[in-house]
Order: sequence, then C-alpha cells, then structure tokens
Amino acid sequence: MLKKINRFMFTLPTISFIFLILLGSFLFVIPLGLFLPEIQKNPITEAPLILQVLLGVLAAPIYETVVFQVFLFWLLSWIPYIKNRDYLIILI
Repeated sequence: MLKKINRFMFTLPTISFIFLILLGSFLFVIPLGLFLPEIQKNPITEAPLILQVLLGVLAAPIYETVVFQVFLFWLLSWIPYIKNRDYLIILI
C-alpha cells in the first residue's frame, strides 16, 4: 500500500503534487475547528506592520517546523514499536 502511494506521488507532475499536498493540508485542518475552542479573531492585525511581517515571514515558519516536524518526530521516536520504523513516523 505504501509503495503504491509512493509511486503515485512520485509520478505526479509538480503542480499536481503541490495542489494535492495543499488539499490534504486543508482537509486535515478543517476538523481541528470542531474540537479547538475559538480564539480571538485576527489578533495580528492589531500589531504594528513591521511586527506582522516579522512574525509572518520569520517566526511562523520556524514555529511550524519545530512544532509539527521536529517535536512530533522526537515524540513518536519514543514509542518502541515506531522507533525502528521511520516510515511510520514520517507517515504519521
């Protein structure tokens, strides 16, 4: 099953791959709105313009990388069954 998915993803043209990943990310985030409490709407618009740019261009990508990639990989590598199977960590 994983080999078929891998082959399918590798054979996609670049634009189709980007749109597929974008759609998958969008569909992954939609259910989060059902479970998470509502936060203050548009809190960044009250900040100065330079702070908005710095947060959006520098801080947000670093934060996203640490939380959704590095931290999850580290956390999942502590589970004995998953530790020796890196492909499961990447899949999750």
